[in-house]
Amino acid sequence: MAQAAAAEAAAAEAVARVSGLPSPSSAAAASSPPALVRATASLPGLPAPSSSGSSPPSTAQTLPFNGVHLRIESDARDWEEILGGRAALWAGYLSAARAAGFDAGTPLYVASGLLTYGASAEMETVAAEIRGAGLASSIHHKEQHLTPADLAALNSEQKAAVDFLVLARSRAFVGLGSSTFSFYLREHRALEGIPRNSTVLVDASKIGTDDLFASAGVVV
Repeated sequence: MAQAAAAEAAAAEAVARVSGLPSPSSAAAASSPPALVRATASLPGLPAPSSSGSSPPSTAQTLPFNGVHLRIESDARDWEEILGGRAALWAGYLSAARAAGFDAGTPLYVASGLLTYGASAEMETVAAEIRGAGLASSIHHKEQHLTPADLAALNSEQKAAVDFLVLARSRAFVGLGSSTFSFYLREHRALEGIPRNSTVLVDASKIGTDDLFASAGVVV
């Protein structure tokens, strides 16, 4: 139980540092080892975490970075083939990013399991392609902002939660239409008062989940 509580505190602090939101209360921070979470940097242009105890931003307030959920890991190869292969899927992501208003002057936070699967070279290639397409000023992900020890303290669900909560505050968000993570993040953003048109999902209707999500997943 103590390890779970510490990991949850780490996830909350990671969100605060990476997204520039106010840090958790001092009481919550005191319940976990101070060294458990140390983010090495915050996204460029974001406000530093507050130490004054001020109130968090309003729920509808987004921060000056864009976000993308890249569902291109090895365990999604079947989806990739259904959608026409990697080139077709990547073209869909680039088109969605342009539709969402991504540009060369705005930082981009990337949520992906590529680094979890040890695909660091693929992540570097993806980052270079995004920058080359003029869709980001710089590329960021949680592995840049948290130490190996911090990451090791989080289980896979908590790592995903860090990504989810950071992306919930991005100015615009791009995800994959067949991904529950992407779909429910769009719904979460809508519940927070962020316009739906700030989210663009890559068309994955060939996979066959659209009707299910529409009937069971739309909350607003």
